[in-house]
Order: sequence, then C-alpha cells, then structure tokens
Amino acid sequence: RRTLFQQCGGFDSGYIRGYFEDVSLCCQVRKAGWRVQYEPRSVFTHLVGQSTAQAAPAFADAGNYFMRNSRRFHQAWDSWIVPDNRSAVYVSY
Repeated sequence: RRTLFQQCGGFDSGYIRGYFEDVSLCCQVRKAGWRVQYEPRSVFTHLVGQSTAQAAPAFADAGNYFMRNSRRFHQAWDSWIVPDNRSAVYVSY
C-alpha cells in the first residue's frame, strides 16, 4: 500500500546502488506491525551489470557498495532481527 510505504519512509536513500534497501523496507513494515510475506515459487532473474553496462567504472565498485550497505543494514537491524535458523552463519566484512 502506498500509505504504508510512505508511513515507513519509503526506500532508505542512504543505501547505495540497490543493495539492502528492499530488505530494510520489509523490516520497517514489520516494525510498523504489518506482516511481510513472500512467494517461494516466484522466479527472479538477475542479469548482472545490465543496468550499469554504460557505467563500467561504477559497476566496478559494486562489491564495495554491497559491503557498505550490508554494514549499514546490520547496524540498523541486527538487534531487532531474530533468524529463523539459529545456526545461520553471520558474515562479517
């Protein structure tokens, strides 16, 4: 719902180049008392670099963007998230 999206602040613009802002929004939605669902049979094909084909220098930094956004996400949400699988491995950069 648009009103919920706006109530939760939309996508956090502090994340760079599309890593983690969607998951962060889901956390905001849950924190606001709503339920987040997913469709496990859905299929998503990610064509790496297709949106950045004309911006090769920016694409070269994608790994750094991912790590930066991962740190930002974990700092914001690790104390709030309870993993479904307690034996899950935590990755530290």
